[in-house]
Parts: sequence; structure tokens; C-alpha cells
Amino acid sequence: MSYSPTPDRTIKLVPRSSPLVIKLSDPQTLKSKPGVATPLAFSLNNFIGPKWSQPRDAWGQWSYIDLGCGESHRPISCTYDGEFICWNGVHGEYVFDISMWKIE
Repeated sequence: MSYSPTPDRTIKLVPRSSPLVIKLSDPQTLKSKPGVATPLAFSLNNFIGPKWSQPRDAWGQWSYIDLGCGESHRPISCTYDGEFICWNGVHGEYVFDISMWKIE
């Protein structure tokens, strides 16, 4: 699956063949250098970053921060451990999770 921004710059899950798909500018660095933090950019001056500054609570089970994209988002730098894309931010380590997403 692939990701695409919505009008409010939230990232949503879309089929890989969608014309709305965004692709990381440098996915090979993320894959080839485990443990090396790589900014998530999908084009010049367009980044993937948190939509808000504080985590939100998911029914007392975990915390989460939605991601957005665009020029105004500060890029998050992530690592890939062979299984998860990880972000070690000011609130601790987060991983990309699509369990509550739906394909549109």
C-alpha cells in the first residue's frame, strides 16, 4: 500500500496504483542504513511530520500522533530496523502503524 495526503494534509492509505500516491525521495537510504535517521521527504520542501505537538491517547492502550505532509510540516527523521519505520521523537519512540487506517 501507499500513502496520499488528504485536503487537510493528513496522510491516508491508498492503493499503490493511485495517482495520488506519494513516494519518499530517498527510500534507499532508509533501507540501506539501519539505525541512521533519515528525514522523510517526498519532494523538495515537502515533508512528512507530526500534525500536532502532543501525543493523543487511544483508549488507554497506546499513544499516537497523526502524520501530515506538506511544506509547513517539520520533517521527522526516521530509522528502519528491518521490520518497522521508527521515529524517536521528544515523546519517545513511535512506529508507523496502519492498523486503524482504511483504503479509500
